[in-house]
Amino acid sequence: MQPLSVLAVQDEGTFDFIDVTSMMSQSHILSLPGISKSYKTRMTQRAGGLAIADTNGFFFADMVADTSGRYSITLQKESFNQGTSANDFVEFKRETFFVTFLETDYFAIVERSSGGGFFSGGKMTKIRSISPNVLSMGIQLIPGPRLNSTTFVLVRDRRGIQLVNLLKGTSHQLMMSPVPVQYTDLSFLRLLYDPKSHLTHLVTLFYEAYPAAIRDALDTSSLADREGNKPVLCLYTFNREFQSGLISLAVNSTQDRTLY
Repeated sequence: MQPLSVLAVQDEGTFDFIDVTSMMSQSHILSLPGISKSYKTRMTQRAGGLAIADTNGFFFADMVADTSGRYSITLQKESFNQGTSANDFVEFKRETFFVTFLETDYFAIVERSSGGGFFSGGKMTKIRSISPNVLSMGIQLIPGPRLNSTTFVLVRDRRGIQLVNLLKGTSHQLMMSPVPVQYTDLSFLRLLYDPKSHLTHLVTLFYEAYPAAIRDALDTSSLADREGNKPVLCLYTFNREFQSGLISLAVNSTQDRTLY
């Protein structure tokens, strides 16, 4: 039986498999060819598979453990949008990913190759962003009306929060940021469902400037508040009419031609 392990990936593309019991490294992989800075790495629904959002594009890899528990990673030839920085993604159904790229005017739906058949090649479909120069700071899927179905995804960027329709291939400005400047180190977006009220809540985090009287009294040398700003949690609630509208649109959209 293999010990429980955690895969830790550092910015420069270093991969470490760590035994959670001993907290010791089982395997240390310095780099993979073509990988320079991994923004996000996650296991995929394909057994032993990894998806990697990197400054050089969107990549896939396989990880294998030998009998001694040591892991190796092999980068696959399959990659998308090489030369453009991918910084976030989510697998919304098996082998199909919603991906964001830095400083572009589009999102992408990436569908992996099936590995067999005449039409087995992977493909990427672009979805134009409602705002240019996208910098994703959080992605959340909105569960669909059916099990394991997703029609909409929420993306937080510097302007606010976009609602992306995966079936129609369109984006919409759902909410505007309550502050004029977003701090890109606060990558936080969560979707919560209250089973008692049957309401869906969206939670995100911003920096808000202190009032002048408080800001002037702050210790500017403090590492906890060097910029004189305070983090503020923002809670948005989807009312039932909005939720019903999304469900109706999702159900009706399944009758139309999809992009993937």
